[in-house]
Amino acid sequence: MKELNTQKKSALRKHYLMLRENLHEDYVHKASTSIAEKLFTIPEFINSDVIHCYVSIPGNNEVISDIIIHKCFGMDKIVIIPKVAGDGLLTHHQIESLQKLEPNEWGVREPVEEKEWPLSEIDLVIVPMVAGDGYCNRLGYGKGYYDRFLALTNCPKIGLLFDCQLHSNTLPVDTFDIRLDRIITEKKVIS
Repeated sequence: MKELNTQKKSALRKHYLMLRENLHEDYVHKASTSIAEKLFTIPEFINSDVIHCYVSIPGNNEVISDIIIHKCFGMDKIVIIPKVAGDGLLTHHQIESLQKLEPNEWGVREPVEEKEWPLSEIDLVIVPMVAGDGYCNRLGYGKGYYDRFLALTNCPKIGLLFDCQLHSNTLPVDTFDIRLDRIITEKKVIS
C-alpha cells in the first residue's frame, strides 16, 4: 500500500508541478495577490502575532509569499521562516527583512544570521504545497521536511496554492502526512 501511494504521489506531483510551471507570470502574480487578500481576512491570520511562512522561490510559480511577509512586517507581526538543517529537518528563524536571505542549493531563500525561534511560540504556519484536495490534504515536494515540522506544531496550518492545483478526488495519504486546517486558492477557501 505504501509503495502504491508513493507511486501515485510521484505521478501526481509531476502532473501538478507541470501545470504550475505552465502558468503565465502575470497570472501567478495576480492570483497570488488574490490568495494573500483572502488570507488577510481569516481569523487565524488576524489573531496571530507570530507567523511562520515559507519563502517562495523566484521563477518557480509558487504562490508568491513575499506579499504575505511584507504585510506581516507592516502589521508588526513576527515573521518566522524555515531553513534546511539536514537530516530532513528544518530550523526556524525570525527575520526582519527579505533582503538578507540567500538561496540554498534548491534556490530557496534562507536566513544567514537570524535567531532561531521556538516552535511552541508560533501562532500560524503558512505551508507551501504542490497540490491539495477538498479535505485539506496536502501533497508536498516529497522530501518530508514539512510533515516532520508540522507534526511538532499545535497551531493552525494553512496551505496556499492555485486553483489548478486542486485535485478533484482525495489525494493519496500516508499516516505521516499532516492534514491542513485550511487551503486557500485564488477562487476559494477550503476548511
